[in-house]
Amino acid sequence: MDEIAGLQYYLFALVVLLLGSVFYNLKQRFAMKKREDSEMALVKEAYFNPITELPNRQNIDIVIDEQIHRVHRRAQSFLIAVVRIKNYNEVNLRSKKQGDEFITEAGSRLVDVVRDEDLVAHVSESSFVLLFNEYLTADNYDIVFDRVRDIFKETYQVDDKRILKYEIGIGQAIYPNNGTDGATLITEATHESLR
Repeated sequence: MDEIAGLQYYLFALVVLLLGSVFYNLKQRFAMKKREDSEMALVKEAYFNPITELPNRQNIDIVIDEQIHRVHRRAQSFLIAVVRIKNYNEVNLRSKKQGDEFITEAGSRLVDVVRDEDLVAHVSESSFVLLFNEYLTADNYDIVFDRVRDIFKETYQVDDKRILKYEIGIGQAIYPNNGTDGATLITEATHESLR
């Protein structure tokens, strides 16, 4: 009888240890997942615009620096453009929600007109930077800008009663002609987009 009671006690202790181990492992996995999610959220907040979810200024600065190193080794150039939504502030003043939707739609339109290897970043409330791959030749610059202008000729349907038009300004800068660092290139293109 004592042997059976001892065996039962042993089995009970084994089950308790096994359940404790499973519980501990699940708890650890949950904590690791929560930590990973928190880290991803921090990265997203640091490098992506919260409204459009496009890369932000910090992100594009890093990518431009990488692009400069690549093209410098090959003695090539590349183009960046700034697309400014001139009437964004007017829309945003009427309604923050409509302003967010208006600028998100603008970002989506820009993503649709550039190639997969090019990058669209939302760098300020009303401005986007387009970073074109170095393999885009000067002959093709006007083709890209015509596509950008055409996509913004389409109106934006706010609701059943309101339709908005986009008013845009486009500026461009070429590395190394207009600057040898990202900040200078973006500044040059921004000045041109204000005209």
